[in-house]
Amino acid sequence: MSQAVAVSLMVELKYLRAVFVLGGCPGRGGYVRFSDISRVLEVAAPTVSIMVRKLEERGLLKVEPKVGVILTWKGLETLAEHCWKRVILDTALEKLGVPEVDRRRFIEKVSVVIDVDAARKLWDCLGRPGRCPRGLPIIDINDKEKLVEWVKLCCENIEPSGGV
Repeated sequence: MSQAVAVSLMVELKYLRAVFVLGGCPGRGGYVRFSDISRVLEVAAPTVSIMVRKLEERGLLKVEPKVGVILTWKGLETLAEHCWKRVILDTALEKLGVPEVDRRRFIEKVSVVIDVDAARKLWDCLGRPGRCPRGLPIIDINDKEKLVEWVKLCCENIEPSGGV
């Protein structure tokens, strides 16, 4: 994966996270206004509009004209997978004795390029620990019933990749 693609994925994840944090979650919250996304991400409204349309085309967001935007289930799953990969990487690196500041830098770069299957193999190799170094539970990413609350926990407790 090229560096440009990795950066693009990081930006997309920031938008998904912002929508989630602002309450735009399927089955749980309401729609989020573009202006709120703009304020939280500190980007111009036209930039938000362009990125939201791109994420809508990919099926990650649903836009309701004059109402706002909400994550789709696919968008929520994408955000959850990213959070899950970060937690698994943090757990593995902590077991290797890597200092937290170095773990953060590594995780920021690797979490967007590692796929879920590789992270699952890593989790298996670690013995499927139930908690990460921050004390957060590590759920099975396929457990859809726990997904929304788990992502909420992660968004509250895991430092994002720059921004929101």
